[in-house]
Amino acid sequence: MPRGQTIIAEALMQKHMQHMSLDAVIAVETLPFSGPLSCVIVCSAEECAMLTSRFGFADLASLTATMKIKRAGPAHWDVTGNLKAEVTQVCGVTGDPVPESVDFQIEERYGLAHGEGVDVEVSLDGAEPLVDGAIDLGEIVAQSLAIAVDPWPRSAGAPQNFQAGDGEKEHPFAGLAALKSNE
Repeated sequence: MPRGQTIIAEALMQKHMQHMSLDAVIAVETLPFSGPLSCVIVCSAEECAMLTSRFGFADLASLTATMKIKRAGPAHWDVTGNLKAEVTQVCGVTGDPVPESVDFQIEERYGLAHGEGVDVEVSLDGAEPLVDGAIDLGEIVAQSLAIAVDPWPRSAGAPQNFQAGDGEKEHPFAGLAALKSNE
């Protein structure tokens, strides 16, 4: 079974929302046929620090994801939900901290890979293949956070446009061009 905690069938049958950590992995054979499994992942300070390091954030103050996992067919499972986070990144121009509130919809579909042990071709518009018969909820949350944040954070004081010559060094051969023009 993959890393992390595997939720067993008895726990899945409970009607209340399951509280999980970032290492939560769900074995699909334990999912009920009768309806979705509802769960929430609230990252601990240690998990936030790990994601901060992994993605190069200045800080990750909080991260919560509520999700539902349900069968979408005999060999498919849907994971839907919402991710909320408070992230601080660094402005690429000024180096100032840039806080951001993230609110992101999670929509993933997983399917059984045919011919286990054989190379599987995956279509980007199709279902993600299951790994060892399980869905890694923590990795879904981590990857969703990574794509939800602003890829080019800018502080309010960062210039929107650079002026010609900003940041340019004089070319080392500029003096040669001047000599050639004098000939």
